[in-house]
Amino acid sequence: MSPQSHRRLTLLNGEYLLRPLTRRMGNRALLTCIQVLMRLVWPLTEVLFRIPVLGKLFRFVVPGPTTWTIRELSCKQRYRRAVMDTFDMLAPAFDQPQREGDVRGLLEKKAGVSEIQRLGNPGLNLVGARSTV
Repeated sequence: MSPQSHRRLTLLNGEYLLRPLTRRMGNRALLTCIQVLMRLVWPLTEVLFRIPVLGKLFRFVVPGPTTWTIRELSCKQRYRRAVMDTFDMLAPAFDQPQREGDVRGLLEKKAGVSEIQRLGNPGLNLVGARSTV
């Protein structure tokens, strides 16, 4: 998949489709809206996101909680975290999705970082070492 096609596909993600609207809302109004809608969305995502194969499509299209995977949390804790995660997803003023290969290249070539490893947590989190000499 070319870098351009990856970026076009990323922009079809539900969160990117909603952000032009949610960025115009004040933070308090957005949070209130999410709290109201989450009462409807939460039960659906708890079921739909777990469906093999189709769940991945639902997670891509429906901007919402990814907390269904955190088994250590109670249902109430997952719900609260889902509200805040959804707010964080829809509220940023700036966001530029990056591909792992592109970021690795920049770190290695432009910043002199080596031994780059991707962390296991969600998102693109890379760590590495850079010589201080």
